[in-house]
Amino acid sequence: MSRFAVCLLGMGAPAGPKAVRGYLYRIFSDRCILPLPAVLRIPAACYIAVTRSRASKAKYSVIGGQSPFTAQSRAQCQALAAALDRRGRPMPVIPAMRYASPSIGEAVRAMRDEGVTDVVGLSQYPQYSFTTTASCLEALERACARAGMRVVPVPEYPVLPGLVAAWAEALKAYLPAESPENRNHVLFLAHSVPMSCVERGDPYPEHVARTVNAILGALPRPVEWSLAYQSRAARGAWLSPSAESAVLDLARRGTWRLAVVPVSFVTENLETRYDIDANLALLAANAGLRRFARVPVPHAAPALIEGWADLAAEALRGAH
Repeated sequence: MSRFAVCLLGMGAPAGPKAVRGYLYRIFSDRCILPLPAVLRIPAACYIAVTRSRASKAKYSVIGGQSPFTAQSRAQCQALAAALDRRGRPMPVIPAMRYASPSIGEAVRAMRDEGVTDVVGLSQYPQYSFTTTASCLEALERACARAGMRVVPVPEYPVLPGLVAAWAEALKAYLPAESPENRNHVLFLAHSVPMSCVERGDPYPEHVARTVNAILGALPRPVEWSLAYQSRAARGAWLSPSAESAVLDLARRGTWRLAVVPVSFVTENLETRYDIDANLALLAANAGLRRFARVPVPHAAPALIEGWADLAAEALRGAH
């Protein structure tokens, strides 16, 4: 008899300053992140981890020394388990992180020891990318194959009604009254990926656009908006425009008030709390924007959790 569990798959975050270097190494040694032969990728990952660890630790110190990602992910697992229980489908919901603890391997071993036979792989990345969803699902497939378990994947959900409703509701609180000067603007941000991925057929930018358009359609009135990409991680061509260039351009155009919406995330993390709240906000202030507001990620929104429960329930129906 099959016994199911849900793995909530994400990137993870270092447990503290001492874990930063190892965390960076695991990210850049992933062939989905750095698509090089292992003989080149592993030394490159070591070099990147060493050279970037000090700057990364400094960023974490600005936001209190630790990312909120881990705690919020665990809370999401508890909320999703409760939602499934209310639907008569009680099962464990386990956080499984690609580059941090609890790792995907650790999660799979724990589920195997509890007698789980089938795992619903639910990604914390709403928009599919080779660098995120694919990497997590491939790692889950490998770990489950070694444990003799089956994976039921949920690959992407860019226009999941619960996700869209959660973001639209969060954004509404940051929309000022209509202005005749039309100097209010909504800037949607998504994590950037290399253009080399896009050229290989990565659907990520299309999925991001679908999420943004769905959120806009759920708002009570039209807004002036644009889309940019944040947190480029290496040299070369990446999705553009960058968050920094977009903010400077809006300032030059006379924008007064800016609401920033990080649509590629479902939890708060270093890139929201530092890259946007600290770094981008300072850039906006220096550029002359009167008001810079970042819309909080609706990580605990009931609409999002119920949307995930819908995805898990649909995956379970297809698994029988």
